[in-house]
Order: sequence, then structure tokens, then C-alpha cells
Amino acid sequence: MASALVVEAAEKALGFALPPLLVRLYREVGNGGFGPGLFGLPPEGPRLNDEVDMIALYHSMRDHCTWPERVLPIADLGCAMWTCLDCASREGRIVHSEDMKLGFVDDTLHEWLEQWLRRDVAPRYVPGTEQVREGVNPFTKQKAIFRGPGTLRGRVVELFEKTAQ
Repeated sequence: MASALVVEAAEKALGFALPPLLVRLYREVGNGGFGPGLFGLPPEGPRLNDEVDMIALYHSMRDHCTWPERVLPIADLGCAMWTCLDCASREGRIVHSEDMKLGFVDDTLHEWLEQWLRRDVAPRYVPGTEQVREGVNPFTKQKAIFRGPGTLRGRVVELFEKTAQ
């Protein structure tokens, strides 16, 4: 799990606040590595290809193309496709990007994670899991091998149940 200091440092490095649900997930569930491939917060959270963290990726996108402010890549779908989060919206709207072109989705972060909990969104590799299955990536329609979903699903379910009460 990410400490308050890690979340604060990430928000300072980004230059904006993260949506409250994302902060709760990082603080109460884990520092990334769960859901449909959620990146973690540096320094210890899961990174893209074990090299680039999401803050460095965001700044790189902002510096090298016309990437909008506060649209934070939160999961790598492969083949230059990203799931991003519009951090300008309090509820955190999901934005998909393919080849740096944005496609806005009506889903909020909460709804996107609910889809994952129902297994409507393909899980991505979660470090430390042993389960492997073949399937079709719903975004690319390509064959894929999925590893996971890992043991953190139960903690996300608990958090969602607490939020609903």
C-alpha cells in the first residue's frame, strides 16, 4: 500500500490532485499491480515494463505531444494503447488512448473497476500470481495470455462494499 507521503509526493510531481477513489485504492488496497493493470506510484509501485513510472510517462507525453493536462495514464493495454484517467473530474472519468488519440468513455473509475470485478475487463499481469489463462483482449480483439487476477481483488471488493454503505 502507498503511504500518505507517497501519494502526496506523486500529486506534487504531477501538479494536481488524484481523484479520491484512486487515492483510497492506493492507500487501502495496494500501490498498483491490481485491477486491469493499474500502475503504482513511485518509487515502489509497479511500472511500465519495469522501467517507466506513470508520473514520468505522463510528463513525457505532455512534453513530446499534445497530451491534455490531467489525463493520467493508469494502465498499459499494450500496442500503444492506454487506459487513462481524467483527473480534472472529481469522479475520475476513464479515457482510452490508442496511438496517442483519445477516446472518451462514459465510465468513471468506479464503474471501470466494477467491470473488472465482474470480469468484464481483461485482467493484466499481476506480479506474484501463478494463474495463467488464454483469452481475447476486449480492447484489441487479439488473442492474449492473462496472468492473475491476483489476491487483491478481495480487498477491492471490500473497499467497494464500504463505499456503497
